[in-house]
Formats: sequence, structure tokens, C-alpha cells
Amino acid sequence: MTISSCCIPTAIDKSTVGSWMFQNCVLHGASERLEPDVWKRTRPVLRGLGAGNSFLATRHGSIKTSIKMTHGLNMSNLQISFMEQSDIQQSAKVLSIAMLNNPHHIGVFLANGEKERLEIEKMFFELFNNLPGFVFLAKENEKIIGVMRMKSCIGKVIDDSDVFEDENDIDWRKSVWFKEWAKHDPAEQHWHLGPIGVLPTHQGLGIGSILMECFCKEVDACMAKAYLETDLDKNVRFYEKFGFKVVSESEIFGVKNRYMLRHSQT
Repeated sequence: MTISSCCIPTAIDKSTVGSWMFQNCVLHGASERLEPDVWKRTRPVLRGLGAGNSFLATRHGSIKTSIKMTHGLNMSNLQISFMEQSDIQQSAKVLSIAMLNNPHHIGVFLANGEKERLEIEKMFFELFNNLPGFVFLAKENEKIIGVMRMKSCIGKVIDDSDVFEDENDIDWRKSVWFKEWAKHDPAEQHWHLGPIGVLPTHQGLGIGSILMECFCKEVDACMAKAYLETDLDKNVRFYEKFGFKVVSESEIFGVKNRYMLRHSQT
């Protein structure tokens, strides 16, 4: 795997990039169960490429063009970097705010108030601690405004353990959600995209597209498939712009979920 031109850190030599490339390909070859151990080995390399050597989004022409089209966002203040340990809590909070009003989350958590936002934040906090994958952050003047996670996967193990059915129990509703998504996860090796979200105050400015451009370049460098789940029609149209296609659908608590696959474009 290579570091795409949109994601090359400043002040970094080619030998360091080569080390990152090698570690990343090892990670993509790891199974779901092995990845945490591989992550521990690769994490020091990633930390060296993190906040101290933030990716300047303006280094790449296409990204610079995208930012020029935004309104109220100074492109010189936008950086793309890896998530550090100290970023986890704030990253989870940003996602909880960005995704609070998604129909799918309202269907699972039964409302979209502060209580539910905190539940979603906790869920993402646990995800980043237990199965971090690679997490890219979009920052404006060091403030996190967008988050994107990508993780190497080979299907998912479906938990068939009996859980007492209680329509009002959030843990039960989450278990229904996770089982349904697991049924659709591709069995072959792929990069799983998600979660990805941008603060509502910064949506529509091209930040999500910048993150997606980085994702697609990395996936194509590995000549790998990519996969995601989404609900909103506008999200489907957004991901279609980057080569994803809907391969199946299902309903979870009355909300249509779309499962999308992208083949390597190299």
C-alpha cells in the first residue's frame, strides 16, 4: 500500500514512507482477529506521522481545488492527519454530533437527544479503543471537524447468542443492528469504510470528499475492494461518486439500510 499524494505528510523522508507502506500492507493482510496485534506493531509508525507532522491538504492539486470551492473555510487552516490516542474522545464526540440525526441511529436509539448522543459517543469511543483500524482526521486550526475510519476485514462473525428480546432495551436493539450488518459483510478481504462524519457546521464544504479521496487512493493502491453501510439516499448518491454501488438492502427497525461495494479502480 502507498501513501497517496493527498496524504503525504510534510517533512518526512522516503524511507519513513516506505516503512509506513510496508506496515500498512501487513495490516491489510491481517484477519479480524489478528489485527489488534498488528495494530500494536504499526502504531508507533503511525504516531510518528500524526499531529506533529500533519498532512497539509493543500499539498495536492485536486484537494486544493476542492477546498477553493468551499464557503467560509480557509484552506490554509485545513489539515488531514492520523488520529492519536489523545484524539479518541473528541473524535467520538464529533461523530456522535455528525450522525445523531441519521434515521438509522434514531431507529436504534429511539430518539436524537443529548442522552442518545452520549450513547453514540460511547459506542464510537469503544470502537476506536478496541478496533481502531486507521482513522483519518480533518482539522481546522487543530479542531477536529471530520473523522474517517478504514479497517481491513474478512467478513464478520455473527453472534448467535440468545439475547432477551426487549424493544425498549438499547443493547438488544444494537445487537439486532450488528447481526443484520454482519450478515451482509463481504466474506473476502476488503477495506471497510466507516464510520465517517463531518460536523454539521462544516458539512457541504467538501471535507467529506477530501477524506473519501484519501480513502479511495489508499484502497486502489492495494488493488482491494471496499465496502460500507449507509441509510440516507443522499449518502448513497455521495458514495456513488466515488465508485461505490449498492449490492443489497435490508430494513432495521423500519429504516432502509444500503450495503455498498467498490471494486479497485487500478
